[in-house]
Amino acid sequence: MTPEKRALANLAQGLELPLETVEDAAMEPLTEELSEAEIASLSLEFDSYADPVLACYLTVPSPEQVSALQRYVAGGRAALSSEIRALLKTSAGFRATLARMMEEIIGGAASLALAPVAAASDGDLEQRRFAGGMVTMAPAEGHPGQLYVVVDFDAPGPGVRYAILQAEDASDVATLPLEERFDDGVMQVLVDLENPEVACFVRLFRSATSQGALSQ
Repeated sequence: MTPEKRALANLAQGLELPLETVEDAAMEPLTEELSEAEIASLSLEFDSYADPVLACYLTVPSPEQVSALQRYVAGGRAALSSEIRALLKTSAGFRATLARMMEEIIGGAASLALAPVAAASDGDLEQRRFAGGMVTMAPAEGHPGQLYVVVDFDAPGPGVRYAILQAEDASDVATLPLEERFDDGVMQVLVDLENPEVACFVRLFRSATSQGALSQ
């Protein structure tokens, strides 16, 4: 699909019109002569629509960036680069790719889903329930820049290797390794909020609309 076709397709979706209708309107010649002021006004109007459309759809991730995102959401230890995080903000196609990856992880047999939280104050969550337990964020006493992330299972079960959360619109994603396991069914990890990856995970955890999973 050409860039022009992609731009028209996005515009058609936004206007809730068939693509053919938008294409016909875009290609139809003007039937009347316009004044210079009218031409200038139309030009500004076009730019206001075209600029965000092209910024959204012409920013195409490379195969290497897609692979790096895949490794990250699969629990890879490397932090997600600022370049890839920026692409998630500007590329609708890249966000769709992340959403598909997340659907596979959340629905996978090796995962425990962390669903959006209904009737919660966005940004204030300290606990999230999953089928079989609870994840809690608890302050580290005497250390304001640190938190304990505690995964408490109702009953012994299969271990989980990491937690992952994505923003509702897939514009952000974060993982957190879960390494410390206790015999009583509790996993506890001390995290430092000065770590950008940790700070991103905590921000998404506290958002009522984010979703993700605990995964093996």
